[in-house]
Amino acid sequence: MSRVKITIMGAGSAVFTTELMSDFLLTPALESGTFALVDIDAERLELAHQMGEFLIERTGRDWTVEASTDLAQVLSDSDYVINTIEVAGLPNVRHDYEIPLKYGVDQCIGDTIGPGGLFKALRTLPAWLDILATSNVWPRVLW
Repeated sequence: MSRVKITIMGAGSAVFTTELMSDFLLTPALESGTFALVDIDAERLELAHQMGEFLIERTGRDWTVEASTDLAQVLSDSDYVINTIEVAGLPNVRHDYEIPLKYGVDQCIGDTIGPGGLFKALRTLPAWLDILATSNVWPRVLW
C-alpha cells in the first residue's frame, strides 16, 4: 500500500488526536503514512505534534507527522480529512449539555446525537461548509 496522508482538522485537542493517531498506527493495513495536524491554536497544535512523534517512535511504524495552522496548505494533497473542530470554544459545549438537562434530557456530551448534537451542528456546519467550499477535499471527507 502506498503512503496515505490523513489530515486531522482541530488537532489541538491533543487527547482526541492522540487517540486517533494511536488507532491508525495500530491498524495493520496502514503500514506507512503522514499525519497532517491542523489547528488555529499553534501552542496546542505543537503538543499534538509532539505526541504524534512520540507515538510513531514507540510503535516503530513508517509514519511521519506534520503540523500547520494553514489549512489550505495541508488539505491540497490529503487522502482523508477528519473534522474534529470545535467552533465557538469549550464554554459552548457546557451549554450543549446543560440546556437539554434543564428539560430532562441527560446526555453524555451530545456531539453527534440529541439536542446537544443539534446545537453543535448549528455551530459547526457553517464553518465546515465554508471549508468545503474553499478546498478540493469533497468527496474524500470523513466526518
